[in-house]
Amino acid sequence: MLQWVSPDQTTLILAYLPARLLRHLQFVLGPDRPPLAARTWPEINELIQANPVSVALIDPSSDHPGKALELEQLMIAYPSLPMIAYMPMTPQAFAAVTQLAEKGLRQVLLYSHDDGAPRFLSLLDQARTSPLTTRMISALTPRLQLLPLRLAKAVETLFAEPHLFPNAQDLAKVSTIPLVRVHRAFREARFATPKKVFIAAKMLKAYSYLGDPAHSVQSVAKKLGYRHARILSDHSNELFEMNPSRLHTYMTEDQAVEKVLRSVCL
Repeated sequence: MLQWVSPDQTTLILAYLPARLLRHLQFVLGPDRPPLAARTWPEINELIQANPVSVALIDPSSDHPGKALELEQLMIAYPSLPMIAYMPMTPQAFAAVTQLAEKGLRQVLLYSHDDGAPRFLSLLDQARTSPLTTRMISALTPRLQLLPLRLAKAVETLFAEPHLFPNAQDLAKVSTIPLVRVHRAFREARFATPKKVFIAAKMLKAYSYLGDPAHSVQSVAKKLGYRHARILSDHSNELFEMNPSRLHTYMTEDQAVEKVLRSVCL
């Protein structure tokens, strides 16, 4: 049976780092939270395409002088993915960060200077928090407060990490509350059915992913745990009334959030 776990314990962290920096990251995260380590630069894109990565740590000064440009291109390809430059304090590193800061890089960690565990974990937590998820949970808070605590946490986890939920019934498994009681609690809190909440969480994350130029409907479906991209398209048409490939052309973020809220609230 599935057990409810904190998003902190399930967040996928992508790392492309020299050995000593990677070892320190592994130490900070602990044995139960291994990072997704890329061995080559091309593998970074492969891992992002196939996995629900929440934050990427990359040393832009490693390998060769063009690494900063490659990281800039990665930021352009995946604007929804928070990037953190984690690097040693060298002239090459500072030159790379200066260049990347002009392109939108906001987070930098220096090896052996400001990468103590509390600072490191706090930065990862801040970076991985999706603005859309935060906005949705904030809007749903009055209703969440009416649910049993375990079920409210399960709903929050569903919106934060929807790939962890293959089916709507997993809300019952994760919260260890019988499905019939989940339905009753949702009605009393003026939520729609578990299936509609499940679809809404998947579609909110899909909307975020599909804003990235490098993401396709097929890759997003895989990241979200859909067996077929057709199911994602069906859900998009059901909730947003349009194909997923058209969402960012014809729907603003505010409109997407409003659609999701309407679908989950009675």
